[in-house]
Amino acid sequence: LRNCVVVTNLTAVGTSTYVRFKDSLFYQTSLGTYDTAHSSNVITGVDPNLKADWTLRSGSPAIDAGNNAWMSDPYDLTGTVRRIDGNLDGITNVDLGCFEFNPAGGGGAHFAVPLPSYGSARV
Repeated sequence: LRNCVVVTNLTAVGTSTYVRFKDSLFYQTSLGTYDTAHSSNVITGVDPNLKADWTLRSGSPAIDAGNNAWMSDPYDLTGTVRRIDGNLDGITNVDLGCFEFNPAGGGGAHFAVPLPSYGSARV
């Protein structure tokens, strides 16, 4: 997992020593077994400060905490441009998770059509 936020996962995320975590935040989640030698910037036990729609609140530790090298798309799930200086420190790192925080407002989880439901998934 890279540049992810995992919250309240009921089962262990890692199930083998081949699982690697890079630049991710885990809260109320068991990491299980994973490759600690090749994992980096793993944040645990820190509340990501999410809104009810899973977007980041101001002051979230996930703001600008990602690694730009792992960014595969210049936009988040809402179409907001990635790499906004969300904590206003002059550095534009991607946020952890699927939504980029914009201190000027806007953004937020909104979809033109309802997303399909595929049931639950285990990671």
